Amino acid sequence: MKNLATSYMGIQLKNPIILGASEMSSEIDSLKKAEQAGAAAIVYKTLFEEQIQLEDLQFDELKEEYNDIHAEMTSLHPDVDRSEIDYYLVKIRNAKESLSIPLIASLYAVKKLIHAVSVMDFTYAREPVLLLLETVVTTAVFGRYYCGYICSFGAAQDLSYDLGNLIRKQTKYRKKRMLSVKTDKILSKLKYPV
Repeated sequence: MKNLATSYMGIQLKNPIILGASEMSSEIDSLKKAEQAGAAAIVYKTLFEEQIQLEDLQFDELKEEYNDIHAEMTSLHPDVDRSEIDYYLVKIRNAKESLSIPLIASLYAVKKLIHAVSVMDFTYAREPVLLLLETVVTTAVFGRYYCGYICSFGAAQDLSYDLGNLIRKQTKYRKKRMLSVKTDKILSKLKYPV
């Protein structure tokens, strides 16, 4: 029998069959079936920044729907800090633990990941940090992230801007830029031809 082993983004695979990011790749039972059927890797269902923002907005509207029933009540519910990114990270961790093949996270929510890292206790921040590093490093090395079109230069520019804002807020550091103006201009121009 011919050897079908191949390499995808530096990951050694036993064959070139990869289950792409879809609704099918979001449930652990489906992932196990794909692994048993011969898939060599799985791209987990994509999480988009806009999806998180929409779900947060819908949750807030649902939570505040009946707040004005009685004049004495200002709110029926406590202020709940709910994040779709936390749920996504738990699902990825559970899926990785249940599979023996590589699971690739398809993520388009870098700003939410940075926020998740910034508000978490560092003992619990391991998964978001690793996923953030995986996203940014892979984007920078391979030019385009997984099966999408995130430009490595644009991602680097956005990441440096968001990290700069985060550091400035937490340390009262007054300098607005993490990158020099020259480097920022180069990145902003390079992201268009890529």
